[in-house]
Parts: sequence; C-alpha cells; structure tokens
Amino acid sequence: MFNYKRIEDIFNYIRSNDYTTAAKLADLFKVSDRTIRTDINNLNNELQGASVQLKRKAGYYLEIEDEEKFNSFLDNITSKESDIVDLDSSEDRIRFILNKLLYSHDYISTDDLADLVYVSKNTFSNYIKIIKKCLPLYNLEYIVKPGVGIKIIGNESDKRDCIVNETYPLNEYSTVSAFSKGEKIYYNDVEVNYIVSLLINVFNKHEIQTDDYKLKNLTIYFALMISRILNDDYISVMNNTEIPNNIEKIMNEICESLSNYYDITITRGEKQYISLHFISNIKYNNNSIDDRSIHNLIDSFLEGIYKGYNFDLRDDKILRSDLFYHFRTSISMMELHLENKNPLLNTIKTNYPLPFEISKTILSQESSLISFPEDDDYSLVIAPVVAELCTTSVVLSAPPNSYQNNSQS
Repeated sequence: MFNYKRIEDIFNYIRSNDYTTAAKLADLFKVSDRTIRTDINNLNNELQGASVQLKRKAGYYLEIEDEEKFNSFLDNITSKESDIVDLDSSEDRIRFILNKLLYSHDYISTDDLADLVYVSKNTFSNYIKIIKKCLPLYNLEYIVKPGVGIKIIGNESDKRDCIVNETYPLNEYSTVSAFSKGEKIYYNDVEVNYIVSLLINVFNKHEIQTDDYKLKNLTIYFALMISRILNDDYISVMNNTEIPNNIEKIMNEICESLSNYYDITITRGEKQYISLHFISNIKYNNNSIDDRSIHNLIDSFLEGIYKGYNFDLRDDKILRSDLFYHFRTSISMMELHLENKNPLLNTIKTNYPLPFEISKTILSQESSLISFPEDDDYSLVIAPVVAELCTTSVVLSAPPNSYQNNSQS
C-alpha cells in the first residue's frame, strides 16, 4: 500500500508505459525533477518483487524481479487503495500534519512527521509556522520538547473545533450524499454511512426536519465524537448546560445505538456536546418563542439591507422561510444558554466579508426585537443568515469593489 497518492500515480503511469522521462513526470504532476527523483526512491522502498529503473536517454521503466511476489504486492495495494491520503498540495500536507498532532497523546518527532509527508526539513518548518498561527484561534498550544518532538495541548472541545474547521473544513455546498475519501480518512475511517442511516431513521421516527447540508454537518460531528472516543479523548461534563427533555430522549436513543455498534461508552459530557450540534442542525421548535417577533425581525432585517445597501430581498419568500428557520433555531439555542460554534463561521468571514458585515451591523441594531449575545460574536445567528444571503443574491457575492459602488448608490 502506498502512503502517498502521487507515488501511487507515478507507479501506475510508469507501469503503463515502456519508458517515461523525469521531465514528463515532472510536467504531469507539476513538481520539480528533483521531487520526482525523491518520489522514485520512495517508490522503490515500497515496491516488492519489482523496482523502477532508469535507462539513459530513454527514461524510467518497471523491472519485475519476482513475479509471484510482485503480483501479491499488487493484490495488497488494490485491496487497500481507499486508505491512501491525497497529499499532493501543501494544504493537504498541512492538514495531515495537524490531524496527526491533534490525535496524538505523545510527542512526535519532527523528522518522522516530515517523512510521513515526504518533505524536507525546511519545508516542514514552514508548514509548522502555518499551523502555529492557527492554534491560538482555538486556545491550543504548540509544545516542543528538545530531542523528543512536538505536540499540541488544549481543551478537548477546542481540539474538535480545530479538527472540524482546519483539517477538513466544510463548505456551503457540502452534502451528505458526497462524503469524500479524505473526509472519511480524517475521521479515522468511522463508518459514516451507518451514522447517516441511523440519523435518517430517527428523524423519520420522530418527524424531525433538517436539510442535506445540515445532515452532513451533524454526521461529521457524530463521526468526530466517535473517532475521538476511540482515541480515548472525551468531552468534560458541562455543568451549566441543560438539554431539553425531548432532545435528551432522542439523543439517548441515538447514543445507545452508536455505543452498541462501535463498542464505546458515550459519557454524559459527550451527550451534552453532541446535543448542542443536534439542536443547531435540525428545525428545533421552542414553544416559548413568539413567531411574530421573528417575522418582525426578518422584516426589519431585510428592510435594513435595502435601505442601507440597496439590495432588495424583501419579497424573496424562500429566503424569508429559510431565515425564519435559522433565526428560530439560533434564538432557541441562546434561550437555552447553549453555546454552539458554527463550523462555517471562519469560511464565511473570509469568503463573504461584506455579507457578514451587513448581517452583523443590522442585527446589532435590532436589540429592541431580539436580545443578542453581548460578546460581539453573533456567530449563532449571523453565519447561517449570511450563507442564505450568499446563495440567494449573486450580487452579494460580487468582488469587494462592486460592493462599495452599490452601497454608495
């Protein structure tokens, strides 16, 4: 089995041709000749019963030395090819390193990590600089033990936020029907199809409503919880968190099935953790909320966008319906004093800065209608609202220069 997908691709290409030059491979895989030579050396270290040889003025070719051993090797890599991680870009390699560190309880040698992703010490050092910059966002610390290695320490819930946001981040077009091989690998091969099937059955039984994206979002949080428990990492009990009785009953039902299937113990703290994400990813009805106040908020919100930014979304019935659902769920979370961090928040801030600022500005002015958090972090409400605005209005996704022109007209 090849640990590095480019090595697998190089092997298959050389195997399919009589001779292949280093220049051809470098051009094909968009790397240098030197990288190709390094990959060939690594490939030969993994091959069994064969080796890649170089014929002068012709190129690389595959020489089979022991046919029986080579065929056995081929059977082995074919059966395990789904385990190969794509590490063709620097982003993939950084995610891989970060994931390794977040799942390790011990110090890991920097040389070992560099070897895992097939990069030099200098390149690895640059990757670590990038990783170290993101860790403070999650209250995590990077620790070095001279002569031993490196590790990441911090609260378990913060580590999970980092895993969701940084190692394989969701995007607004991600759906439950399209789990990639990478996503499955980064959650340690937890069988996501079982989780999806279980959730759908429970949703149908209890007449719970959600959408495809939120179902995938929830599935990933369940998969992450399971993979962390299997790694012997647990969420502590949140003393100030009370889960509504109807939700607690449903969560006990789901967690019992997962405990039996994966042979794990899901603690009270874990149930609290996953309940927060469960509530935020379904159409949760809190009867204490006045629907009229939400409709008034939507009216005022869309009117504010029209008057302040000249974008008229007031008659968009689909947007209104989706906003009602998002506001109701988010406000329910706040009234229950449940903190939930939206995994798309950083992506939205980066990719849709104007819609984010529009939503934040207008919602902050609506305190007479709804009491928003006081810490200037409106992620509970803003992130899903902005996602709706960006999918509804093409003009809101336009380049920043056009934003300025429109808002001044």
